Amino acid sequence: EDILNSLGDAWRIFAQPGPNSLIGGWTIAIDVKNRAPLEQLQQKLVGMAKQQLQQAGPGAPSLKSEAVNGNTMYTLAGLPGPVAPSLCLTNDYLFISASPQAIRALVTSTGGGRSLAQRTELQALFGANSTTLAVFYIDTRAVAETLLPMLPDMLRGLPPGVPSLESASLPPSETIL
Repeated sequence: EDILNSLGDAWRIFAQPGPNSLIGGWTIAIDVKNRAPLEQLQQKLVGMAKQQLQQAGPGAPSLKSEAVNGNTMYTLAGLPGPVAPSLCLTNDYLFISASPQAIRALVTSTGGGRSLAQRTELQALFGANSTTLAVFYIDTRAVAETLLPMLPDMLRGLPPGVPSLESASLPPSETIL
């Protein structure tokens, strides 16, 4: 109860723009009302995780810590694939992300980026009398730019019985974009 009461009611899930944003840019940002109980829980969980990872032996992932703008970011390093789950508790937010780069960009930001809530067409959804639970926005061009290079491999990996589609029969990437 102390932990949940320490978190705010605004939770944001988004993929930050940039290279590999749809893979490593996924981030959860949760408002923090009371940092102290969250910090205590974080220290307990970090201690338990480090102990478990040390017992796993050589070749196991490791938990790294890094100072970022006066805060400590923890990253689970050494996992296979392009993600390195990371966590950073600040005075205002709890950030959880698929990569340390995504958190680093947020924690060191000067706040110059425009929030979706500031877009004219969405302001009514975020007003004081709003009952909006969630807003979903996707940059389809960024999705296409990320997935198109993977398409030939995805088409080759279809299970038997699924009608095949040759990537050569698809229109050029420029046309799709």
